[in-house]
Amino acid sequence: MPKHHYKFNPITLNFDIVAMPFKRKVLRAVGYMVAGFVIATAFSFAFTYFFDTPKTLALKRERADLLVKYDLLENRLSDASQVLTDMQQRDNNIYRSIFEEDTIPSSIREAGFGGAERYEAFSGIKNGAVAVHASMFLDKITRQAYIQSKSFDDVIILAKQKEQLSARMPAIQPVSLRDNMRLTDFFGFRRDPFNRSVKFHEGIDISAPIGSEVYSSGDGVVELVVSSNHGYGNNVIVNHGFGYKTRYAHLKATKVVVGQRVKRGEIVGLLGNTGRSTGPHLHYEVMYHNKPVNPINYFGNLDQADFDKIIDRAALLSGVSQD
Repeated sequence: MPKHHYKFNPITLNFDIVAMPFKRKVLRAVGYMVAGFVIATAFSFAFTYFFDTPKTLALKRERADLLVKYDLLENRLSDASQVLTDMQQRDNNIYRSIFEEDTIPSSIREAGFGGAERYEAFSGIKNGAVAVHASMFLDKITRQAYIQSKSFDDVIILAKQKEQLSARMPAIQPVSLRDNMRLTDFFGFRRDPFNRSVKFHEGIDISAPIGSEVYSSGDGVVELVVSSNHGYGNNVIVNHGFGYKTRYAHLKATKVVVGQRVKRGEIVGLLGNTGRSTGPHLHYEVMYHNKPVNPINYFGNLDQADFDKIIDRAALLSGVSQD
């Protein structure tokens, strides 16, 4: 029941109900409203603070999931970085060492991407430092992987060049041991057999019976074929690449043509006595960047069996019998 205010009436000797002023009614209503709002706000704050809303719970679960994924990503990046480090060590200490190449300095391998503006997009977000760290780590690994990939490309090229060089470099004597070959003159200064003056002999002379087969000492392309009764007589020059050339002179006959590709052990001519010669022999030269070098240094330590294997292989590849 509503409360009423009473006032004693001396005339009627009764208590009369006193009507509440309108202003007071308004103030009382406002007071009730304010009190209700305060109580509602307090309850709402308490509920929000102590109890998560479904949306908040979903966001918290999403954040926890992202943190787990970040930890996994960081672990994988660390593993990838360790693998790259191992590859770099093998590259510098083994592969490049084998091919006598300079190592790649750490200042190049560890170089990062320039400019902090790359990561400005993360500055305005929560946990932006985590994203920046992951992005910088990923950029570093990406850069290192690119450099290592280029290095392996270089190593592959070097390996192929090394393989080609080993096949092309003059490495066997041009006349078989079974042809009773013997060295009759050596590389260096000597007396000319015709006028006895001292001249530099740019190759070696190998004596053997006329008609003995003369073999290319390495893979290459025939650069010159000359038929002459003067100077070197009938002679052949094979360009082996990598700066190497060989000359086979005083031949009885040539067996190749200019532009022909020859394999090590393939016949280029027959030993003879043409040109400026005092007897049957092969004048054999090795040139490196067009300068004569001592051919003896390019004779492999082959016995007759090994030499025959090379000849047989060359015959198989060229499709021509050497017998």
